[in-house]
Amino acid sequence: MKKWKRALSMALVAVMLLGLCACNRSKDGIGSNNPKGSNVNSELAKQYVYRMQPFDFASIMKEDEDSYLQNAMVFDNHVYLIMQKYGEKNGRWDYEYSLISMDMEGNDMKTYKLQRTMEDVGEADQEDKAEQTPSGESGTEGNAGAIMPRTEISGEDLASTEDVEAEMPEEEVYNGYESTYYNNFQIARGGRIYASKEHYFEDYSDPENYVSKTERFLCCWDTEGKLLWESPLDMLTQEDKWYSINAIVGLENGNVLLLINGDESGKITVDKDGNLSEMRPVNEKLTEYMNHLVSSVTMPKDQILVVYYTQENYENQYIVTYDVKSDSVTESFPMPKNMVYNMGNISSVDANGDIVYCANQGIYKYHVGDTEPTQIMSFVNSDLDINSMRTVLPIDDEHFVGIYTVYDDVTYRSSTEGGLFTKVAPEDIPDKQVMVLGGNYIPRDLRKRVVEYNKSSDTHRIVLKDYSLYNTYDDYKAAYTQMNNDIISGGMPDILIVDSYGMSIENYVSKGLLANIDELIAKDPELSKTEFLDNVFEAARVNGKLYEILPSFYVMTYVGKTSLVGDRTQWTMEEAKQVLSTMPEGAQLFGDMRRGGFFSQVMQMCGSDFIDVSTGKCNFDSPEFISLMEYAKELPEDTDGGDIAYAIEEDYDNWYANYQSQYRENRTLLSNCYLSSFEDMVYTINGSFGEDVSYVGFPNSSGQGSVVSYNYEYALAAGSANLDAAWEFMRYYLTEEYQSSDNFRWQLPVNKAQFDKQAERATKKPTYDNDGKEEEYDYTYWINDESIVIDPLNSQQLEKLKSFVSTVTKRAYYNEDVQNIINEEMDAFYKGQKSAKDVAGIIQSRAQIFVNENR
Repeated sequence: MKKWKRALSMALVAVMLLGLCACNRSKDGIGSNNPKGSNVNSELAKQYVYRMQPFDFASIMKEDEDSYLQNAMVFDNHVYLIMQKYGEKNGRWDYEYSLISMDMEGNDMKTYKLQRTMEDVGEADQEDKAEQTPSGESGTEGNAGAIMPRTEISGEDLASTEDVEAEMPEEEVYNGYESTYYNNFQIARGGRIYASKEHYFEDYSDPENYVSKTERFLCCWDTEGKLLWESPLDMLTQEDKWYSINAIVGLENGNVLLLINGDESGKITVDKDGNLSEMRPVNEKLTEYMNHLVSSVTMPKDQILVVYYTQENYENQYIVTYDVKSDSVTESFPMPKNMVYNMGNISSVDANGDIVYCANQGIYKYHVGDTEPTQIMSFVNSDLDINSMRTVLPIDDEHFVGIYTVYDDVTYRSSTEGGLFTKVAPEDIPDKQVMVLGGNYIPRDLRKRVVEYNKSSDTHRIVLKDYSLYNTYDDYKAAYTQMNNDIISGGMPDILIVDSYGMSIENYVSKGLLANIDELIAKDPELSKTEFLDNVFEAARVNGKLYEILPSFYVMTYVGKTSLVGDRTQWTMEEAKQVLSTMPEGAQLFGDMRRGGFFSQVMQMCGSDFIDVSTGKCNFDSPEFISLMEYAKELPEDTDGGDIAYAIEEDYDNWYANYQSQYRENRTLLSNCYLSSFEDMVYTINGSFGEDVSYVGFPNSSGQGSVVSYNYEYALAAGSANLDAAWEFMRYYLTEEYQSSDNFRWQLPVNKAQFDKQAERATKKPTYDNDGKEEEYDYTYWINDESIVIDPLNSQQLEKLKSFVSTVTKRAYYNEDVQNIINEEMDAFYKGQKSAKDVAGIIQSRAQIFVNENR
């Protein structure tokens, strides 16, 4: 590390974290010549590999303390982190800030309290230097600037908030509020740290003389947290105008420049002693861009990179560079569409002016003018379980500092971790057999297991292909398109995450691409002896065979009072209307259902009645579908916010009170039920309805109006050279170990023994952990704005529910394109322009063409 030149560090002075998480694609050649399964070589696992030398944050951060990383900066071969937490001081809660300093390798780590006022400076001078270590003028340039006093809160006799606190008797109750917040941290040439400060103060002790005041400052510290000066920004606190500091730029001459946006745009120069110039105008083009700002980041050589969107469309974003010295703006360049869709703020800009950012699966770099970015680091290939890296500070082509947050699923706390990342040469990585895991979305727990597997396996590695990186605002289904194209043309991953919303499992089966999971289970010594909920697997079988690994499921149905609908589990629309006619005048079948929501339910729960998923034959011109069209016409028109949003907009208080009691008071017959846990059903049965219910499903003529849907679906490539290894990895999700884990708090396991255990919990009061002791509490439910205690399920209710679940063998249907065809054509029927029969014929024709083209 000593060989890094000081000149490189000086070029990186302006690198500043603004926080982000973004995504984009890369050309990786995965599965380019494989018709049935991935047969790639080990080189894929050697791409984008970095090794981390971790920083020892645990030595300076309390285990039970939540700290938030606000900014990170690099200067003179050192890393500086600004940590923020919400803490208590003198009985008042406010933000606290600390500065962490270390060398590039994480050594010589020190932490300093970030001094906030001149009083802090005076106190620090008297403290033990081993704890506070004031820096004086060491290691800085021009640090002789005087500490400037705070401005008063008002022009009258009200002192600053610190003075109010000092003069107040201990027994006096403070009747006010104050908060101080810092932003825009930047380290500039000479090793000075700058930030904007906003102090808000309220004093409501005298009702007739209420005081409210916001003060803004520019603050300057040395690299040990000592406040050198703070200058009031009075010009930015005018009552009738709004301003925002977009950037703080350290200039070569030692001054800093504030780039201001708001009701007026401009720039303010601040010298090394904190003296401010008047706000001056900036380039007119920059003013226009800042009015539509997405993000900005400071670059080397007194430049700022600006990303803005057009007034017409946020989805169209452009990149420009603003030169501070010449007050000029470069020509705009359009940002690639997939970057716009996936990227939040820019993380940093390297010494070459290239944008560096984090995506779901790693770190990417984008050179302005290129058609797409390139991946430089892969989390999984680097054996790191990282969801998103908050800070990326480039050092050179082979090193960067990365800071990220780790969330503990057990303690529900987050911690800051990070380190120095060094690129690993491919020749230094051992050869292993490679399996590809691909999908539009890769669950966090699956990615974590991939990292664990890669670390432990001596023979195989798994690499990820995240197709979500192809999506854009123009085409948010581009991931499915690319995935399907890859699979059909020979790029079938060894392990495929199936998504019913955009993928046709039947199509893959017909082409012989998927392995038979029934056969793999039958040959498995453990799983072949495990009893699963066969109806859940049956719903997913194609031509009598199971081609997916399905760890969990939920059931979609409609429920109504048994006293009204009887003890049935299926019915037609005519039978439902007959029951409705016996209810009080004005009663509704589905509650706040509108036309669009109705047909969404029709397709999810009855879509396979009108499209045979095996043959592809459509049946939308049938009397059954025409009957549904005529019922939909009786429903209210759609609104932009949906059914409930419309009701809330009309009268929220009355709507909510009616919503709570609608089923108990027989004003609504059916409730849409997503059965994902038995404890949820306690609230539905004994809460919403207050008596026993029947699981009648959506009214239809096919005989089954309830459907099974799956939380996650996985398939294996039939032709994979690593099928045995892929099965060994994925079978875990069907084992007792996984099926009994905490993952099934809000989803139903397919393991029958675990399914029964979860069901049994719903007959008892819920519990919570009270310092290691399990304590019971009551189920409660709100009826007419009153919280009432409700009982757990009784044995009869539970057995009825379990029996119902075991009868559902129909899979939910999802096809957004067919749904859109229905929505587009129904408008003519609603307006009376065409008959139901004519519209049904058009829907039939269009839907059949679409299905034929996509089989």
